[in-house]
Amino acid sequence: MTKAGSKQAEALAQQLRDEPLDEIRSSAYVRCMQTVEPLAKARGLPVQPEPLLEEGAGGESVLRLIKQRPGRRLVLCTHGDVVEELLELLVERGLLSRSRLANEKGGTWVLEERNGDVSGASYRAAP
Repeated sequence: MTKAGSKQAEALAQQLRDEPLDEIRSSAYVRCMQTVEPLAKARGLPVQPEPLLEEGAGGESVLRLIKQRPGRRLVLCTHGDVVEELLELLVERGLLSRSRLANEKGGTWVLEERNGDVSGASYRAAP
């Protein structure tokens, strides 16, 4: 991980310090795991490798994962292609407008869940 990447990972842990969390799941790719390790350490939670978050898994895979974990407060770390597809699905469902889309490296999408379905989304710029 680059020095900038390490700083972003530490900043993410700070950014989410007051958010209630139940689980941290990540693509098993090293860079994704490294991104959430400071958060996991700060919270005393394990980082659970998740195939549904791996590169190429598609946006539907994230929705399936959320549906499998209703009521759980999850941190999910995935790749840009998965996020792009997920955002397109949220636009199609009328939960986001195309003008609000952002997908910068290190950015965070906070998804609201109700009964296993995504009911809203908001974006936090990269720290």
